[in-house]
Amino acid sequence: MIYLGVVAVSILDSLRRMRGDSAAYSISMWVMEFLVLALIAYEVYAGIRERRESHKRQRIVDERVRAVREAISKGQKIHSSAVTIGHTETAAWHQRAIKWTADTQGLTASYSAQAEASFLDVSEALPINAYGSIGDPQEYSHLLAS
Repeated sequence: MIYLGVVAVSILDSLRRMRGDSAAYSISMWVMEFLVLALIAYEVYAGIRERRESHKRQRIVDERVRAVREAISKGQKIHSSAVTIGHTETAAWHQRAIKWTADTQGLTASYSAQAEASFLDVSEALPINAYGSIGDPQEYSHLLAS
């Protein structure tokens, strides 16, 4: 904005001096003033556009972080409610875990193929012991750690 003020003062000064100077000099001054003004206007426009795009990107990142945190929280709840084989809730818990994995895979796939591949690489590492139940929590606590 200061640039605009300086250019405006310069233009007004050129108008004041133009009365006695040659026409070629005054035309060249006007062209130069116009080019400077156009350059300043472009810089202001580019700055405003860059700030808007930056804010838009930040909102998208914040939204994605919130969604991932919600998925992690849901996964941690499922993880903390793990049951052993033979428990009456084993099948229901297993279905919740499978649904969470599918939902989270869909979420990460909507972000990028790399995010989905990273999620699948970690989620496929869930150890199942020889008796068919989930292993010791220390074996897979890294999967859902906050």
